[in-house]
Amino acid sequence: MGFKYPEFCQKMQMKITDILLQDIYITPDSRFQKAQTLVRKGKAIRVRGIGGLRDCIQCLSEAITIMVSCLVFLVFPQISNLYYLYMLEMYMPLI
Repeated sequence: MGFKYPEFCQKMQMKITDILLQDIYITPDSRFQKAQTLVRKGKAIRVRGIGGLRDCIQCLSEAITIMVSCLVFLVFPQISNLYYLYMLEMYMPLI
């Protein structure tokens, strides 16, 4: 189908990627999947040429930031406990 309707396939790929990033990969446990999805989105945007370069760089920069944070949590596990407490407080504020 991609050969017959490349523009349609690209639009659908971007919609699916946006749904994954906005609705599915929102928890701290899904950081790696979110980074992978951002890389895929950057690759899809790169196909647009020079016009999509800024958005491509933005996606890849965000993916790198997420991966660095994952690495920090692996090296310094005590930081991850504080991060999870912070995220828990954000999603469920104390009464």
